[in-house]
Amino acid sequence: MLERTSQHSPDGRLRELLPARGWQEDARFANDRADGNTFAFGRGGVTCYFITRWGGDADADVDENALGPDRYELSVGCALAEP
Repeated sequence: MLERTSQHSPDGRLRELLPARGWQEDARFANDRADGNTFAFGRGGVTCYFITRWGGDADADVDENALGPDRYELSVGCALAEP
């Protein structure tokens, strides 16, 4: 469970919880950026792709210090892994 009061970012918490439940991170999709991250985990023939962003448009010129701490977006898409 992701607690609102957690000291970890939501993506950091997912990266802790998923391996504990048998999911393995696929490093090919890991990309850490100043405005968010992308990563993927797989298990049982399924791969889930995660995109996280802080404060809105990833392409916009944004002052990260001006963003509120509550603005966080998480998108997830899952697909069957190719054989």
